[in-house]
Amino acid sequence: MTKDTGTFSFELELVKRAGCEVWIYAPSLPSKVTNQPELRDNPMIHFVETAIGKTDRISRDGTPFITLSTIMKDNGHFWVDFLKLDVEGAEYRLLDSWMEHYDDVLPFSQLLVEIHLIDEDGDEVLFSDFRQWWERVEAAGLRPFWAEQDLSSESLMASLNLTGEPVKFSHYSFINTRGRHILVK
Repeated sequence: MTKDTGTFSFELELVKRAGCEVWIYAPSLPSKVTNQPELRDNPMIHFVETAIGKTDRISRDGTPFITLSTIMKDNGHFWVDFLKLDVEGAEYRLLDSWMEHYDDVLPFSQLLVEIHLIDEDGDEVLFSDFRQWWERVEAAGLRPFWAEQDLSSESLMASLNLTGEPVKFSHYSFINTRGRHILVK
């Protein structure tokens, strides 16, 4: 499963190289999906117009949300090999909800997550809160093995201190050290 980031080259390569199914959940799908036959007509790529959330619900603005457990149940999955997540600051509360729901083992082998320096309410994430959250993530068995700062032109300018603005997010990849999967045998 992946969350829509606006480009689908990663997802197309995943299908091409690994031959696996890719499920993309996004509340609104970009026109590039319907305009590109390699995406639109690919039987290995599935688009679902909904957002991933802590609960199954419809938001005030009409956006549908669905939980990871509901997604897995609806698709007949008991395990996800690779989960890519970009939920614009909601990653803190979302991962916390997963750690509460899945007591012992989170149901995925790898997690690629975009970690923002603001939360879903637009508030800055304090270092002390981030550290506590990170410790909970590690206690759940997730170990980071790769990280990359956002190097979009805006964030690159900020990292070079040309705009005075801080880098807004980083990508982190985690391996799940719990559970029985090929990556930790």
